[in-house]
Amino acid sequence: MWVCTGKMTGGSRNILDLSKNGKRAGQLISGSVSFFVDDPNLKDYKNENIVIVYNGKAYYGNSLLYAIGNSNWRLQLKGEALDGSKLTDISRPYLGFDGGFAYKILLFHKLDQPDTYELSIASMDELNMLIEASSEWGGSGTAGIGREYGFINPQA
Repeated sequence: MWVCTGKMTGGSRNILDLSKNGKRAGQLISGSVSFFVDDPNLKDYKNENIVIVYNGKAYYGNSLLYAIGNSNWRLQLKGEALDGSKLTDISRPYLGFDGGFAYKILLFHKLDQPDTYELSIASMDELNMLIEASSEWGGSGTAGIGREYGFINPQA
C-alpha cells in the first residue's frame, strides 16, 4: 500500500492520517486504513504494537488508532529501535527543512509477523508509476479530494 503524505501532522511530522473511505472516478473505494485493520468502522481501536521496519531496522511501539476528537485514523510513526534510534529522528523537520516523511510517498509492505510492516519512502516523482502498478487507488475521503493512496497489484 502506498500513501502520499503531504505536510504530515504532529510536532515531529510523524503522524500519517489514514482514510476510512476513498473515491475514484465517482465511486467509493476502501480507504487507506483498510490495509491495517479489518473493520475501519471501529471507533475505539488502538494498537500500540505496530512494528515498522525501515532500512533493515525494526522500530517498535508505533501506534494505529482512531482519533475520536478528529474523527479520523492515524498512524503514529514514533517507534524506537533496540539501539535507541527513533523514527521521529527521520520525520522531524530540521533547520527549516521538511522532515523525511513530509511531501513524500510512504510505501508499506505487510511482513509475516503480526502488525509488522516494511516501510519505504518514495518521492512524489514516482506517483504515476505507483498508480499504474495499483489494483485500486484514489483520493481519501468520501469526496476523494484528500491524499492519494493505492494498493499495489501482487504481481506488479
